[in-house]
This record gives sequence, C-alpha cells and structure tokens, in this order.
Amino acid sequence: MTGVMKENLPETKWPESLPHPHEEKIFSIICGNTHIKWAIHEGVSMAFSPTCCWRTRLLSDNEMNDQTPIKVLSHHLPQPALMAIFGRTHGNMTRQLALEHSQGRAAVMLTIYLVSTNDEQARRIAWCFQHIPTRIYRMRPDDFFTKRMGRADSMGVDRLSAMKAVGDMVGFPALVIDGGSRLTYTAADASGKIVGGGISLGLAAKFHAICENSHHAHGMEVAHETEALMHAAADMVEAGKPLDFFASNTKQAVISAVLHEYALLLRGVIKSYLREICDENVTLTNNTDENGSKRTQIVFTGGDCDLFAKLLSSDKNLFVAEEDIAPYEHKVSRHLMAFGIAVVLKEKLKEHKEEPASEMDKLLIGCRVAKEFEQPDEDGDLVYRGTISGSVRDGKTETSYLVLYDDVDTEELSLVEVHAALTLYANVGEKIVGQTVHKMVIQKKNKSTNAASKMEEMDEDVNSVSEQNRSEAAAKAATYRAAQLHKTNVKAKNAARPGGEKKVTPSKRALSSSSASKQKKTKKVDPKSYINHRLCKFFGDNESDLFFGIIASYDEKVNFWHVDYDDGDEEEYDENDVKQGIALYERNKDLDPTLKQGMGQYS
Repeated sequence: MTGVMKENLPETKWPESLPHPHEEKIFSIICGNTHIKWAIHEGVSMAFSPTCCWRTRLLSDNEMNDQTPIKVLSHHLPQPALMAIFGRTHGNMTRQLALEHSQGRAAVMLTIYLVSTNDEQARRIAWCFQHIPTRIYRMRPDDFFTKRMGRADSMGVDRLSAMKAVGDMVGFPALVIDGGSRLTYTAADASGKIVGGGISLGLAAKFHAICENSHHAHGMEVAHETEALMHAAADMVEAGKPLDFFASNTKQAVISAVLHEYALLLRGVIKSYLREICDENVTLTNNTDENGSKRTQIVFTGGDCDLFAKLLSSDKNLFVAEEDIAPYEHKVSRHLMAFGIAVVLKEKLKEHKEEPASEMDKLLIGCRVAKEFEQPDEDGDLVYRGTISGSVRDGKTETSYLVLYDDVDTEELSLVEVHAALTLYANVGEKIVGQTVHKMVIQKKNKSTNAASKMEEMDEDVNSVSEQNRSEAAAKAATYRAAQLHKTNVKAKNAARPGGEKKVTPSKRALSSSSASKQKKTKKVDPKSYINHRLCKFFGDNESDLFFGIIASYDEKVNFWHVDYDDGDEEEYDENDVKQGIALYERNKDLDPTLKQGMGQYS
C-alpha cells in the first residue's frame, strides 16, 4: 500500500497516530519558510531519540515539474534515510525497491510526523512520499501545548515544538531563542506555562533587506552580498573583538549596526526573563549544578544559533558587560524541534500505553490482519492489510480491537471479525513485491496463524465460526491469487510488446487532492458506464512511465474492458484494473496530453 497525496494531510489523533510498537525507525520533518529540517528517530524501544538530522532547501517548482516524486525525494535524503526507505544507499531509487524493503520490516508502513508553518511545502512533502509505504501525520499545536498551558492561537507549531524540547532538556522556567529565517524568542514560567515571546527578522533577512534597498544592488548581487555579510558577521563574532559603533568601511558599518541591534534586543529580553519570570525561590530540578545551586539556562536554536549564543557570551567581550544582568548559562541545539517531537511521542505513548488487560490482548495486539473491501486500493487490490494496535472496552459491549490499516484508516473489529481477518492474512500474507520473500514476512504470517488458532481455544463464539472463517478465507485467497496472477501475466505481456520499453518525456506532475479510500458498501456500477472514460497506467523498467488511454468497449461474456492507449497499443482490463486506472487518472489528469490539446473526454 503506497502513501497518497492529499490536499489536507491527516492530523494527529491519539493513540491511532502513535508509531507501531515494532517500528525501528520513524521520521520527522519540519517545513519552514526557507528550509526543510529532517530527522530519523529510533523506535519505541529507544524513546524516539533523533539519531540523524539534516537540512535541505525547499522543494522547488522546477524539480517537481521535471522529475518523479521518488527522484525528487531521494535528492533530499542522506544515506541513512535512503537505507531506511529503500534498503540501499546508491543507485536508482524506485517504488519497487521501497515496496520490497517494506516487506522486511515488522511494521510495513513508515510513520512520518510533520511540523509545518508552510502549507505549500507540506503538500509537496506528501507528494514526494506518495509512492512510498508511509503514513504521514501533521502534528497539531495542541500536541505540544494546550491553551491552558498558555498557547496562543497564532503561535507557530515550530516554536511550540522547540519549547517542548527545552522543557524536557533543562526544565522550566525556560527561554528559547531561535535564530532562523525569523528571530523568535519564547518564554515559559516555572509551571511550564508559556508566557509569550517576540518575532523579528532573522539575520540573513535583515542583511538581505539592507542590500536590496541599497542604490547599487539588484538581482543576484543581493544574494551574493547577503551571503558575504553573513560570513563576515560570523567571522567578526568568532574573532571576539569588540564591535565599534563607528566603523571605517561600509561592510563593517552594516554588520556592526545590525549586531548591536540584535544584542540590544536580546539583552533586554534576557534581562526581563531573569527578573520577571525566573523566581529565585523556585527549586528547579533540572537546572541545578552538582552542589544543588540554582543555574538558569537559556537555549539557542536555529541556523544562526551559534552566532547569537557567541554574540551574547561574556567570554567574547564583544560589548561592555552589563552588571545588572544576572549570570546565566546557555545551551545550543541546532535540531531542537526534532527533540520536541520525540518528547510528545514519549508522553503520548505513556498516556495511552496500557499493559494488556487480558490473555487475549497479549495474544492479538501487534498481529497482522487482512480484510477484503469493495473499493480497490491504488494497486487495484481489494485486500487491505493492517495491524491490531489495541483493545477497546466501553464497559457496555464486548471487547473489540482497533485495527490500523496500512492506508491509515482505522476500524474496530469484534473477536469473530478479528479471527476472520487473522485467517485471511494467514492465507494471503503480505503483498509480495519482487522475487525475494523476507524472513520477517514468514514470521508475521506465522504469528497471525498461531493467534487465530489459539483464539479458537479461548473463545466459544470464535470456535463456532472458525470453520466458516477458514473456508471463506480460502475462497477469498484463491480469488486474490488469481487476480495477482492476471496482473503478472498482463505485465509480462506488456513488457514483451513493441513499445513496452518506450520512455515518456517528463512533464508537469500536478499535486493531487484526492485519493481512493476503502468503503464497505459501494453502489453497483453499470459496466458499460466506464466506456469512453480516460485512464492511465505506469509502464517501463521501474513502472515510472505513465501512458494514457481510453476505455473503448466492454465484453459481457468475459467481463473485460478493452482499452486503447494513445500510442496505438491496446490491452484488456478487469474491473479492478479499470477502477485503478481511473483513480490514477484522477490524480494525474493534468498530464493528459489530449486535455492539453482540447481533445480529452472524461466524465
């Protein structure tokens, strides 16, 4: 099951959004105004600690227009991330590789937590992952701080995540100074309640504004001069020499004035924080030295965190020391927001984690299941896999179990329904991709098989329907395998036909705002109503080339639809293929060359 592109990404909902207990790696992504910050986190057993953090440029129109989603994504990932997603660090990264590698994980889907103040970039991130087995959740401000904890509606979720990390790192009260594209500062009192903060232009934005408004700078010169000023400012701060108010040249005059401005602002912020928020009578468990004495710490983060920390450090002697500022220590953490996300996950896991309340819970939670629905997935399959993530008890009805499907949908199943789902999974297993069957696939299948068998011994109702469930599962599995065989034969036929290896010239791949979802009940469709519908399908070595066509006719005797491709080739589709092709067309209709020529027909 691949990830899907949605105009509005699903927001976190607990406990459904928690990582799978057996996930070894999860990802977090922070989309800002100038950069994207990524992190790989350890799984549950290692308390979600970030182990690899990196920063990239924003996703641009050019790369999205000219490249496939996976190619764009791979350009933004370092080797550890490529290994986690594709199982390799070099070579051509493909959807096939991602699917094959996902089979060898105990948790098939890779969980990604997104923190974003940039909606457009958030959509583009989802676009990049649309062919990867992922579930992406956009984190809510309330995940970090509620309104009762001082959160204002307008406060960015990035600032909240940074403060969440600091509270765990050094305790409260806390002051976070973030030197990014904007300079922000945020304070929280001894109880952990957010007091407020401030926002100003970041250092690069300040230099850029000065260069842009000078009479001689324009175009590329502005960017070049801004970068030169940033390097010169860092060198001046690192040198530790006092900054003159009266500089002898233009560059030094600009840098000195800007740094004095920031120093004056931040000194005032720190002075107010120490006097008004830090109460000397409050004992801070995390902010004491080895002698038990109180020690106030201020945390700097963001791309320019080192520069601002050094700018205000008394060791550098850049300014005359102010005696009325109480002594304080500081920490620098460039990837603070990733640690804030980890803190939230730890808290949510602790809040919702309950020891299995029964032997049945111990048996079932974590098992893989499968269930057949009428609406096919993106690959045309009617069988959806999922994982039993917990039990549900309301005290009024019998215990049910929450299933988290690989497409992020959830459903509560009764014990009898759980047995049926376990039995079907025992028959069909994981969605096999490629020639290699991972050892983990066999282990997961055996675990579900054993769980179904033990359920029959533990529950009379389950035992009474066990034969029926096994019979129905065997029939569904036979139908499923026949459909998979048909797909394999069609793929082999297409690969052997003339033109099967043709490449499509890259064109604009538009963002999609819709995706197919499972439905228990669907309206009966007249087979002939599909005639004249446009559709499309991936071909090529890595199924990366998109071919468009039209449904020309329907054969009632064999229940197949005849499809004519725009390049002159043709193919027979079953109903699953038809639904899949139309759904894929919906997500890519902007690429249809006949629509661009005003010739397309689609209802």
